Amino acid sequence: LPKNVPLKDWIEHRIGGELEFRGTRGGADVIHLTDAARAIVMAKFNAMQSRPPPHGMPGMGGPPPPHMPPHGHPQAPLTTSDARVQDREAWFASLPTDELLPAELKLREAVINWITDNS
Repeated sequence: LPKNVPLKDWIEHRIGGELEFRGTRGGADVIHLTDAARAIVMAKFNAMQSRPPPHGMPGMGGPPPPHMPPHGHPQAPLTTSDARVQDREAWFASLPTDELLPAELKLREAVINWITDNS
């Protein structure tokens, strides 16, 4: 994700049908799987249980990949909160509306795996 796009915003804009935020009494947000996502996660879990574990998953571990601006365009420094919001909304508008990009699919999987592993 670009530095000016919080994970919460990405989740709400791109995979909000699968994950939802619920506030706690202390004001913190907690991420929950929706009922629709539970069925997907259970199906994947059952499929994973029926095959042997992978040997060294590529891309796991090590430092994160360097930040790449969307579509290779350099990002200008942001000076105000209005500019940040405008840039963030422009980034979301540049994404396809009917599918997730490969990097988004990886992020989606990582978030859902983290939630299911820590639930």
